[in-house]
Parts: sequence; C-alpha cells; structure tokens
Amino acid sequence: MAIGPTDEELMKVEKDLGYKFRDKWLLRQAFIHPSAGEFNNYRLAWIGDAAMTLVVSDLVYDSLPKASTDILTDRRTALVMRDFCAEGAKKLGWHKVAFTGKSFPKADEQANRNMLAEVFEAVWGAVFKDSGNSCQAVLDAYARHFALHEVANGASASYTAIEQAASDEEESAKAQEVAATLANLAFK
Repeated sequence: MAIGPTDEELMKVEKDLGYKFRDKWLLRQAFIHPSAGEFNNYRLAWIGDAAMTLVVSDLVYDSLPKASTDILTDRRTALVMRDFCAEGAKKLGWHKVAFTGKSFPKADEQANRNMLAEVFEAVWGAVFKDSGNSCQAVLDAYARHFALHEVANGASASYTAIEQAASDEEESAKAQEVAATLANLAFK
C-alpha cells in the first residue's frame, strides 16, 4: 500500500491542473507532510516556492502594465503569502488530499495553514521538476485557477480601481485593500 494520497485523488489533481505527471511519485510526495516520515514534501515546497514566485511575478507584471515596481512587489507578495497559498490549497480541495503523520497537531489552526501552504508550494514544485524544470508548465497549470490577466481585462474586477490604487502609493490602506481584492479574485 502506498503512503499518502490514493491514486484516484492524484488523478483528480492531475485533471484539475491540466497536467499529466510522468513521475506520479513526485505528485504523491507533494502532499506528504514531514510528520509522516522521511519521504515528504519539504524539498518540493522549497523549489515550488521559487517556481511559483516566478510565475506569479510574470502574471502580475502582465496584469498591471502601468504599475510601479513597488506596486508589482506588493501584489506579488500578497499572492505568494502563506495565507494565500493555504487558501489556494483549500479552494482546490488539496486539504482533503494532504497526508500527515500521527504527530501532526491537527487541532492547531496555524499548523494546518502552514501545512496547506507547503502543499500548495510543493505541488508547483512537483510540476516544475516533472516537466524538466519548465516554468511554462507551472504557468499553464497555475493560470488555470489563478488567471490574473482576467483582473486586468476587467472580467472579474474594475481595472480602474486597481490602477488607481497602484498610482497612489501614499494610501497604503487602499493598496492593502486592493491586494486583498486581487488575492480574492485570483481564484477562478
């Protein structure tokens, strides 16, 4: 019996991602918390964080063509924060697939959020490694669920409001509100 998620759960994740893994063990490993043993997702989360940051940077850059680098950095930061990653994992149903060991403190809400954020990063790391280190593969899978270009095109939000906050860096409360709005709208 394999450790971690079932084959059926992994097939659903592949379908949701629109990406077929050559090495199913990489995807399985992405869902296994270190509390379950030596075969876990820590290294995949590490590389996934970097791949996701590059992909999100590209999406934010393209979605806010007139924004300053300060605003671009703020938006990217909002979209790679642990809370955003944990929420992304939950919205994709990955909290149901995540596998922890007996020592994991399931009642600890912060531990659960951190674990889900690591799963989120690890899945992108698994896509990156399985695809031969292709950022395009990560971008394609990520953009299926977090298409920021829709925000810029006005399909999901008023681009004018985003642009206004981006041009007025003095109003940090407004910028934070817009960052929160972007984080909410990034989910399809």
